[in-house]
Amino acid sequence: MRNQISLVAVGVSLALTGNVNAAALGAAHEIYIGGATAVQNSFGADIISRFCSSNIQVYVDKIANGGLSLPGGGDPNAQTPILENGDQVVVHCTTLGGFANTNLNTKDIAFYKFNGGSATGVAPVDDPVNGVDVSSASYLDASPAACNKINSARADKKWTAVGGNLFDLYECPAAPLGVQTPDAGISDVEPKMFKGTLAQDAGPEPAGVPNAPAKPFAGLSTLVVKTGPGVVFGVAVTIPMYDELQDDQKGAGMLPDCLGTLGAGGTNPATRDVWRDTVACMPSVPSGLVSSVANGDLTKWSNTKVYGLALNVDLDNSGSVSTEEDRVRFCRRRSGSGTHAQFSAHYLNTNCADNAFSTGTTSPTPLSFLDAAAIYENKGSSDMDDCLDALGDGGGFDGDAGTSGGKDSDAVPVGLTAFAMGYNSLERNTSLTRSYRFVKVDGVAPTLKNAWTGDYGDVYYLSYQYRLNSAGKPDLRTGALRTVAATGPQRDTAEAFFQVWNSPDAAVIGVVNTGFVVNPTGNAADTWGGGSMVPSAAAALLGAFNPVLPTTPFSRTAVVNGQSVADSCQALTLAN
Repeated sequence: MRNQISLVAVGVSLALTGNVNAAALGAAHEIYIGGATAVQNSFGADIISRFCSSNIQVYVDKIANGGLSLPGGGDPNAQTPILENGDQVVVHCTTLGGFANTNLNTKDIAFYKFNGGSATGVAPVDDPVNGVDVSSASYLDASPAACNKINSARADKKWTAVGGNLFDLYECPAAPLGVQTPDAGISDVEPKMFKGTLAQDAGPEPAGVPNAPAKPFAGLSTLVVKTGPGVVFGVAVTIPMYDELQDDQKGAGMLPDCLGTLGAGGTNPATRDVWRDTVACMPSVPSGLVSSVANGDLTKWSNTKVYGLALNVDLDNSGSVSTEEDRVRFCRRRSGSGTHAQFSAHYLNTNCADNAFSTGTTSPTPLSFLDAAAIYENKGSSDMDDCLDALGDGGGFDGDAGTSGGKDSDAVPVGLTAFAMGYNSLERNTSLTRSYRFVKVDGVAPTLKNAWTGDYGDVYYLSYQYRLNSAGKPDLRTGALRTVAATGPQRDTAEAFFQVWNSPDAAVIGVVNTGFVVNPTGNAADTWGGGSMVPSAAAALLGAFNPVLPTTPFSRTAVVNGQSVADSCQALTLAN
C-alpha cells in the first residue's frame, strides 16, 4: 500500500454536504482527475486562471522543496514562480460566467487532481472496475479544518496566482486520502502508449514495495480522448556533472566567455556563479550518450568522452577514482509515467518500433565490485527532483519511506554526491534551488523558443480523456469521496467542463508559462524557460516568437481513417 486510505463515513458526510456529495469540502460539483505529474504545478494555475472567479481555495498535500516553493517565492504579490506542490492538489472556487455552455457558469466546483503519473490518468479511467486502487486513485479529502492555512504577508492573507487571481492556500499533510474512481485523466502522451514496458506498474517496484500487476491500456471503456498543448521536456544532470561538462566545453572553446572567468562553482545553488545558469553557457550532451545511459549500456563515466572530452569524476579530489565515483547513475521515472513514456519514445523508440530498447532497471545499489549502472526509479516529477537533488549535493533521499507503508521511489543514501542524469519537464526547478540543471542536447537548449522554431524536438502533446456512461454522459462514479451517485445537473456541469478543459487559448497558456521563466542573473536578456505551446497551422504566419502567445506550427499526429489523431511515435510535423 502506497497511501493511507480513509473511507469517509457516509452519514457524517451527508450531514456536511446536504445530501449532494460526501467529500469534506462539500462543493456542489466535484471533478476527480488523475494523471500526469509533469504538469502538476501548471494544472492548478490553469484552473485558477481559466475557470475561477471568486472564493478560490487551493489545498495541497505538501508545498514542495521543504516548504520553500511558495507562490511568488514567498512574495504574496508576485505571480511567479508558481506554487510547487506534491502528489495532491484541490482547487475549490466559484467558476466564471460567460462560458458557451451555461452549465459551467458560476458553479461551486472542487477540482481534485492526483499526480500519480500519466497512467493513473489512463488505466483507472479506462477500467473503473479493476483499474482503481490505492496506487492509482488516491485523492485528498481536503477541508479547512483538516489542513493548515498558509497565510501570506498581505492584510487579507491571500496569495497571487498567475493571471492575478487571489487565493487562500492550505497545506494538508495530515488530511486523509480516499480511493476515488476518477472521472477523467491527463497524460503526457496518448493512452495507447501505456502498454508493454510502459504500462502502469510494469517492471519491479522500489525496494520495500510489493510488485503490483501491470495495468496496460486496454480500451475497455468509451473514452473521449482530446489532444492538449505540447509540453517541453529536457535532460537534466546533477550540478557536479553540469559544472564538469561546462568547464570542459568552455575550456575547449565550445562555449562563450559568458560573464567572466571560471568561478569555483560548487553544489550550493545559492552561492553558484550566476553565469553558469545562462542559456549561452549551458553545456551540451549528445543524444547518443543520453540513450546509452538510459538503456544501461554505459556503466562507467570514465568509459566515455563527451564531444571528445574526458570527464573528471574524481569528486573528492583524492587523486584516484573509486568505483562509486565512476559508476553511471540514472534517475528515471517508473513505468506508467508519461514523462517516462515520452522520454523512452524520444530516445529509445520504445513502443514505436519492433525490438526497440527500454530503459534499464538495474538496482540503485549494486555491489561495489559489479560493473553495473545504478538506476533509481521514481514515482513522480517531485521525486525525480529529489533524486537528482540528493545526488547533486549529497543530502540523501529516503524515497518518501514511511509515507505509504513503504516508499514511493528508490532511496539515495546521505553523503553520496555523484555524476547523474535524469529527465523532467521544463516546469521543474525554475527557481534554480535544486542541485541539478537542464542541459542542451546536440547543442540545442531545451527552451520554449527553440521548441517553437522546431530546433528542439523533445516536445510531446498532452492527452485529456474522460469516460462516458451508456447514455453518452460523463461517467461520474462513486468512491470514498463521492459516496452519493452524481445527479443529472452534476453530469451536465462536468460535461461542460470536459468540452473545453483541453483547449486553453494560447494567451492563457502564455500566462501560465510566466510561472516557468528562469532568470539566473536578474538581467532580462538572460531569461529563458519552458512550458507549453498550442499547435496551430497559422502559427508559422505569426512572425517572431512571442512568449505571451505560445503557438507552434508543429504537432505529432498520424492520419487514421481520414482523421488526424495524436501519435507520439511520429516526428514533429507541421500542424494541419
